[in-house]
Amino acid sequence: MVNEPNTFGTPTQIGIKASQLLSNSDINQNNISGATSYSAGVKAVSTSANALMAVRCNTTAYTARGLEFNGIQTITMLEDNTMSNQTYGLVLDNSAKLTSTLSTFVMGTSTRPTNNVWLNSWTVPNYKTLTTGGSSAQNGKLYVRYSSATLDPDGSGNNFGGTIPGDNYYHTPVSGTLTLLSSSNVSPSCRISGGGDGGSGRMMSDSTNEHIIALLEQSATDSTIFNELSNEGGFINKNTVFRTLKANTGLLSNSSYLNNFYNSIQNTSVKQLFDIEEAIANGNLILANSYLSNFTPSNLVETNYKNFYLVCLNVKDSTFSSADSLTLENIAKSCPYTSGNVVHQARSLYNILYKTYKTFYDDCQSLASRKGSTPKNNIQIKLKTELYPNPNNGNFTIRINNAKEKQSVEISIFDMNGKLLIREDKTVTNSEVNLSQLLLNGAYTVKIKLADGTYDQHKIIINK
Repeated sequence: MVNEPNTFGTPTQIGIKASQLLSNSDINQNNISGATSYSAGVKAVSTSANALMAVRCNTTAYTARGLEFNGIQTITMLEDNTMSNQTYGLVLDNSAKLTSTLSTFVMGTSTRPTNNVWLNSWTVPNYKTLTTGGSSAQNGKLYVRYSSATLDPDGSGNNFGGTIPGDNYYHTPVSGTLTLLSSSNVSPSCRISGGGDGGSGRMMSDSTNEHIIALLEQSATDSTIFNELSNEGGFINKNTVFRTLKANTGLLSNSSYLNNFYNSIQNTSVKQLFDIEEAIANGNLILANSYLSNFTPSNLVETNYKNFYLVCLNVKDSTFSSADSLTLENIAKSCPYTSGNVVHQARSLYNILYKTYKTFYDDCQSLASRKGSTPKNNIQIKLKTELYPNPNNGNFTIRINNAKEKQSVEISIFDMNGKLLIREDKTVTNSEVNLSQLLLNGAYTVKIKLADGTYDQHKIIINK
């Protein structure tokens, strides 16, 4: 395993990582342990953008995070997992959504508790649960057994970066919110022995079907948005829902809303990009090239998809170049929760082409201060900047919105391995900072930081 260096922290290692699996996938009956207690940067299980996934009967220990869920995912079952000796056991990150915020839709049922187990001592700074990065426990509610401390995360949770009151896991409603519901007394054991709801997790019960449909309906309405990336956020939600339905058409028969959504999306960029990808997958490169020539992106995510498909075409016809390699790597190093799920595809293609297994770090620092994931709790980015021109020859300008005249700003430049190359203080003039750097051709990260600690960052390309 090759770790992607985290420019601002510890490199990441992941035991099991599942991203963008579109139908009927399971993470079941695995035993994942780190080398020492609370191993920094180590995650036992990390999932992103999956459809109809069951996570059951796994044992995790001695890692920084046990079971981590990112973004919108239709998780059919989350039960009978055991966590111990970790900084955080169950984690919702990057606006994770496993259930609808409507109180009627919960993981498990009143007669079937999730029965996830938190063994040993969980005292500060170690927590059974973490909701962060715009996530809320309201989007991951659980049926649990109140009577057993090892089966109940109540009172041991952290929610830095949470969105609204009740983000955390509680028995007692906070501002009317209940995120842990009481279930009947079922002894903990792995329930993968039978069929249907008690078997592989691939056959959904009526209650499971309902919570998945409710989540897809809510996501399709753009109820989770980022003000600073509203176009991108809306596209990511719709694209996720459409591809989930495309791979699992049986869900359409249970929701007139999803049927209408599915039909209305046919003449949009979401469907156009899917058609391009399908043409490439089927080997119809002439058709894919024609579709791409007629496609004009309207946001960052669509641009990333188009650039990725152009790289795929060049791979297919053996014209893959160093410029394509740079494009592919830049997409792979982006944040999938703002740059699109195509980031996961770029990472897979990179590892295939270079015959490696590189664990890429999610470059999401600029969203670390986001608050709120619903229209009533709009997200605020404390520092907004623009960098232009890009690409450039080493001479470029950074515009800092609402900056004070003569304000001092720290500029840091890193190479793509996270190595600090340049750090200097500059003075803002007319809301701008002009820079002239002797940099070799290639890709770099520029970080702009104010004295109060707020910052933004940009990827730049030097081409002389």
